[in-house]
This record gives sequence, structure tokens and C-alpha cells, in this order.
Amino acid sequence: MKFCNFESRLTIETRHMGFVNLELDLLRTFVAAVETSSFARAADLVGRTPSAISLQIDRLEELCGQPLFRREGRRFLLTTTGEKLLVHARRLLAVNDETVDDLQLGKHKEVIRLGMGEDIATGCLPDVLKQFSLHRPEAYVSVRVGTSARLVSAVESGELDLAIAYGNQDRPSALHACDQPMCWIGASHERLRRKDSAVRLVLFAPPCAFRTLALEALDRALLKWEVVFESPNLLGQWAAVKAGLGVSVRLFSSVPPDLEVLGPKDGLPPLGTIPVTVHLARRISPEVHDFRELLIPALSALAEPTNPGCEC
Repeated sequence: MKFCNFESRLTIETRHMGFVNLELDLLRTFVAAVETSSFARAADLVGRTPSAISLQIDRLEELCGQPLFRREGRRFLLTTTGEKLLVHARRLLAVNDETVDDLQLGKHKEVIRLGMGEDIATGCLPDVLKQFSLHRPEAYVSVRVGTSARLVSAVESGELDLAIAYGNQDRPSALHACDQPMCWIGASHERLRRKDSAVRLVLFAPPCAFRTLALEALDRALLKWEVVFESPNLLGQWAAVKAGLGVSVRLFSSVPPDLEVLGPKDGLPPLGTIPVTVHLARRISPEVHDFRELLIPALSALAEPTNPGCEC
């Protein structure tokens, strides 16, 4: 590597433009040379020959107008200018790499498109995502929350890679994951039904597997019922139940802390379990396969009630 007496030798083009452009390729080579303490190792890192590395450093020193390295015995150490440049170079490269990573997400990152109900999204999903991020840090997960019927249709049309649904076990894409216990859910101050009065229900609009199973259970028990409130989401459903409008049916594992689990002691029939199914697109990536392998055990873990005395 040759050293010269630099006196702000800028190129003709740079002088004409009125400012200096520090090329990112030169800065990347410079940082690699510093971090590896070797032009030869830096050459391997950036995919160039050692002679090309030397030329790039010469070019960068020409643009800076100052030497970046000084010799001490057999070693090359940074000059004061080199130390200052290293700080700026790392920051510029970090901004560049972050920008490229963001703009070229679809090209370089595997995006997993998931669909699930609100119970799952707020239940076991956070733990599964944490495990998956450790196993596949390069992958991104996009989650759509919706009703089971719409999510399964989205998988079959290719809009989603994987969906978790309630029921729908007869669909071609279905893989049975587990059966989860259901229960009646109501407010503590709500007296459900007087003699010969109908059970007031707060439910999703059809099609809804919970709705179907709840109405079938009431019909088997020869109980009158009336749907008094329909909500497209759980937030509205829980608000109506808390207000005492009626009772709802959902997973035992997703009962809000300020509502109560109800059952035969409250004049309501047993509900049993609901099938939880996982639906996969026809072609899945290795990342989707790995996510499924983490998801199914997490779903199965939710199938065990935490309250053995529940009379759902």
C-alpha cells in the first residue's frame, strides 16, 4: 500500500459538482479492512481481490483528502481521519442496509401469511411467535384475524398460507389439531333465566361453529333461547355480556377475568368440546412447515382446562 502527501486532491468531477460523494462500496471495503485487520481477509469478505481492495482504499483516501492508515512496524493503524471516518461509515452502511432490507422485503424475506380467530391471536400465538422468531429470525409473520369460514376460504384461494379454524374439519385442507373445551360465559350479576323464560344469547352471526354447537345444546335440553346481540368481534361480544344482555359461548381457555364460567348449576346444558383445525395451502415453504410444528403442540396445551371443577 503506498502513501502520498495528500493536499485535498479531489477529482475533477467532484470539484465540478461542489461536494464529495463517499461511495458506499468504498466505505464497506474500508470497514471490512479495519474489522478484519487484513486486506486479504477483507477481500474474501467483500468478494474482491487484495489488489482491488488496495485500489479502493487509495480511492477513498483521495476523496477524503487525508491518509486513513499509518504504518507501525508491520501493522497498519488508523489515522485520526480514519478513526472519524470509521464512525460515519458504520452509520451510513447501517442506514443503507436497513433501507434495502425494508424496500426489498418480498425479495429477501419469507413472509408467512397466517389467519386465526381472536381467541388464538390473544392466547397461545404470542408464545409461538416468540419461539418461531428464535428458530427462524429471517422470516416475517403477517396475521389476519377473522371468522373461521373466511379464513379457511382464504387458505383455499391462496391468500393465506395457514389458518387456524374452529370446526371446518370436513374441508380438504383440514388437519385436526385438538378438541378444546367450550363453556357458557356470563356476568356475575346476571341471572340467566327465570322459569319458562328464554336463554338470552350473545353470539357471532352465522356461520359460526360456536353458535351452532350452543344452539344444538339448548335444543337437546329443550330450552328456549333468543339471540339478543350479534357482534363481528369478541370485544363487542364481551362488552354485551358484561352489560348483562345475555350469555355467550367460547373456549374455556379464553374466558375474560371479569366474567364467569357458567354451566348446569346455572340452568345451562353441558357443551363439550369444539374441534380446532389447521388448514394449509397446497404449497408451503419450510418456514410455514416449521411454524405449524410449533403451533399444534401449543394448541393442544390449551385443550386441558385449568379448572378441573368446571361444569361446562
